[in-house]
Amino acid sequence: MNIEIVRIDELKHPEKNVRVHTKRQLQELYRSYKQFGQYRPVVVDENNMILVGNGFVEALREYGVQEVKALRYTNLSENKKKKLMIADNQIYSLGFDNSDVILELLSEIDDFDIPGYDEDFLRELMASEEEIEGEIERFGVLDDDTIETFKRREEARQQAMGEMQAVQPTTPTIEPSVESSNAYVPPAPTDPVRDNEPQTGNSATRTITCPHCGETFSLPL
Repeated sequence: MNIEIVRIDELKHPEKNVRVHTKRQLQELYRSYKQFGQYRPVVVDENNMILVGNGFVEALREYGVQEVKALRYTNLSENKKKKLMIADNQIYSLGFDNSDVILELLSEIDDFDIPGYDEDFLRELMASEEEIEGEIERFGVLDDDTIETFKRREEARQQAMGEMQAVQPTTPTIEPSVESSNAYVPPAPTDPVRDNEPQTGNSATRTITCPHCGETFSLPL
């Protein structure tokens, strides 16, 4: 793989880019560059048109970086260039985050300065169960600001778990046949104990009841 050093002011963005880059994403791309450097080259053609890495180049251009590492393709037809831009964007989106592994890795590092994430948000997300239980024990004597901070922390944990599990492979639905739809199906047996238990979806949770106000909190494990 022949990597070139190319001046950013010589590179051109395609007239039709397949992905829209938000201001926040550009900030995080540059944050990643400052922390790790450029760990994958952008792809350009013989005319310095960017085929892969438009957002990265846009971020570096905005923050005054002058050069970038590039892999140059000179033998692609215009049709192949367009297919490459579409495929690079779509193939990446076919994966999804493994939230269990992400949380495990977060628990193994000593700081939360990670590009793509808000540092304070991660710190609250990874608060230990002991810390949260201690706050609940003091819930009745805490001031309003501390109570609001605790509530935001709980909401952040729930939101993060929901977001990381939102993209899951779907199982195709099988429509019942006409014959089977008319058949008698006996009702499922009921279990009063199980029916009264809180529903937790796909994630294991731990329920904690405040000893002062009686309010129940469900915390992901």
